Amino acid sequence: MGKKVYFLSNFSEAALAGCQDAMAFRKECEGGILSFEEQVIKPAPEIYQLLLTRYHLDPDKSVFLDDTYRNLPMAEYFGILRES
Repeated sequence: MGKKVYFLSNFSEAALAGCQDAMAFRKECEGGILSFEEQVIKPAPEIYQLLLTRYHLDPDKSVFLDDTYRNLPMAEYFGILRES
């Protein structure tokens, strides 16, 4: 069984409209959340819970990667960021 990839992005609607190429990877993902569509942004706990719930993800079998350090502690709180 292969790995599934989901995105959790703080991209705004304006940024998405102006950078379609930067977000073209979305079509390769199984799903994801754009913060502007949900009216909540990282690192708010609601967005992490929404991702886990919507896609029925098991935090113990999930990995979270982000380019901004401040988004990591909340992922760790939900159990999707762990040191090996």
